[in-house]
Amino acid sequence: MPELYKSQGYSLETGFSFFAGLYVKYIKVFNKLEDCYDQIVHPQKREAIKPVLENVAVRMLELRNLLKALNPRPGNSYLALDDILAELKTNPDETITRVPRYFRNDAENADSYDVKIRRLDTWLEAFHGAVLEEQLDPPKWTPPQAELSVEQVIELIQRNERGRMGIVHAKKMIAYRKAALQKEAKAKAGV
Repeated sequence: MPELYKSQGYSLETGFSFFAGLYVKYIKVFNKLEDCYDQIVHPQKREAIKPVLENVAVRMLELRNLLKALNPRPGNSYLALDDILAELKTNPDETITRVPRYFRNDAENADSYDVKIRRLDTWLEAFHGAVLEEQLDPPKWTPPQAELSVEQVIELIQRNERGRMGIVHAKKMIAYRKAALQKEAKAKAGV
């Protein structure tokens, strides 16, 4: 439990139940505000609701982090809110947090989203999807834990070889399709 709340006299159980109740209420308010923001047509009203919606989301995340610290099962990030939901007579479906639709639908967010996607596509094309070897950690070898029979070893080798052959075949098919598309594009261009 954080020192701030210990000094104010909160016990672990009362602190968790109190803040869990607040967390559930914030989720419900957030979902209602998000629906409201999505349905409002007037731009001035949307501008007024958006900062409130963002502040509620931030407070909701702060409460979630606090609940992780107050969790009766230390080290567990899962929050058991069943008792709180029953106490508040709330359906668990009402407490599902959704990603706000304005992240995707608003012009300013959609433009930045499209820019990020194009930037990632450019980087993937530039590096051919490869990861620099300097960035990879060397694999750590661990000795086998159990003895395998000769049949099991043969089966394992065969399975790995079939997988390797499948990967090689897939790469050939990709190259073949790419070449066919290039030929088709040249034929359309009249070259």
